[in-house]
Amino acid sequence: MTSLLRLARKSLLLWFGAAFLADGLVSLSMGVVRSDGTGTALATLLVGGVFALIGAFFFFTNAHRLGRQWSILKTGDIGQGTVLAIVPTSTTISRVRQ
Repeated sequence: MTSLLRLARKSLLLWFGAAFLADGLVSLSMGVVRSDGTGTALATLLVGGVFALIGAFFFFTNAHRLGRQWSILKTGDIGQGTVLAIVPTSTTISRVRQ
């Protein structure tokens, strides 16, 4: 059985999203702390918001996919199989029979 941590280690986009989300939230909080009306504070808020949105999108979509994979692996059964025959098909790719 595959653990959730083992699946999470393989998901690069999950960690990418988490890093962007964390950086965006830190930038947002810095912009709120420095909210004196200067352009620097507004730029920090804008950059932090963009980073947080990008990070949240990647993090939550990949967390949902990871949870679905883990659920399938947790409740599924392992199957055994034997190849009985390999037969040619009429499939061609670039006029080459496969």
